[in-house]
Amino acid sequence: MTITNSRICFILMILTAFYACQKEKVGYNFIPSGNYVNADQNNGSYIDKSKDVEKSFIDLNTLSIALSNANININIGLLKMPDSLIYSQIPLQINSLNYEWAVYFDMDNSSSLTKGDISISIKKFKMNDSSIIVNNILTGTQKNIWLYDGTYFESISNLDKYISLNGNNICFSIPRSLDTSLLLINNKTNFYFQTTFNDGTHLYKDYYPDRK
Repeated sequence: MTITNSRICFILMILTAFYACQKEKVGYNFIPSGNYVNADQNNGSYIDKSKDVEKSFIDLNTLSIALSNANININIGLLKMPDSLIYSQIPLQINSLNYEWAVYFDMDNSSSLTKGDISISIKKFKMNDSSIIVNNILTGTQKNIWLYDGTYFESISNLDKYISLNGNNICFSIPRSLDTSLLLINNKTNFYFQTTFNDGTHLYKDYYPDRK
């Protein structure tokens, strides 16, 4: 059978698109480094030590996780959330994590990162086409549920419609129906909160519970 040049080009286009889609499934490679706490401790409400990190917009304050049959409600209270933030600072390397406000769930309560662990977060990465941007936390970031596949965290759901701001609080109200993985989170699932700011020169982090 003779294959024309046009057919060869068409086949190559399909293969290129296929492998590109496969590559897009890869999220980011990250090893969580917090200490876990049970979700039912203090009835789901927590207070972190304030002013233990230099940047107020990642300084954890009042926190909560409320679980129902239908929803997962998370509140990340910060010491001070400004009206706008600066993204993609010049010293920051391409594809680096710039900002993060997150909860990490230890789905098998192993106290270590294992396949199936979940992160619910707001993040900002510096992308290839990034230039310095000034924007608020909701406009300039991506909001996702991330699932650890044993090698990478992969984004499995977008949370744009389920996050709001209330003063210095980031409020997540996520229906469990959004992804089957959320059905497995219960009041015995260990977790920790983590915030990150990386400007390419300095790296700042805050945790609840505080790291030992």
